[in-house]
Amino acid sequence: MTCLDVVQAGHTEVVSTLLSSGCGLNRGDLNGASPLMTSVRQGHEDTTRLITARDDVDLDWTDNERRTALIVASQLNHRHIVHRLIAAGTTTQQLDPSVLYQNSLLSSLLFDKINAVKRSMCPT
Repeated sequence: MTCLDVVQAGHTEVVSTLLSSGCGLNRGDLNGASPLMTSVRQGHEDTTRLITARDDVDLDWTDNERRTALIVASQLNHRHIVHRLIAAGTTTQQLDPSVLYQNSLLSSLLFDKINAVKRSMCPT
């Protein structure tokens, strides 16, 4: 079994062990999906949390269709995972505006994030 197989199955304990042994987080499958993207696509919140906590994961990895984990999570309406990815530091500046236009979940979450940053910078 590969890291991708274990992540896809959602075996959190096994994923944790594989991550400790240096599982290849920044490698894609035939479609270019990384283990993080696979976890996100499957809606595995615990596995996604484990992966995003790693310093060596590329949060902005793109698959063959130029989608990131953030885009996949928002397209599938995985709200908690979108929050997790944003909190982990995924880059949102490179998002195509058409993605935001087509995805109300992602655009509303990013709007909330921007407003929270503004409030923290300019307290009333």
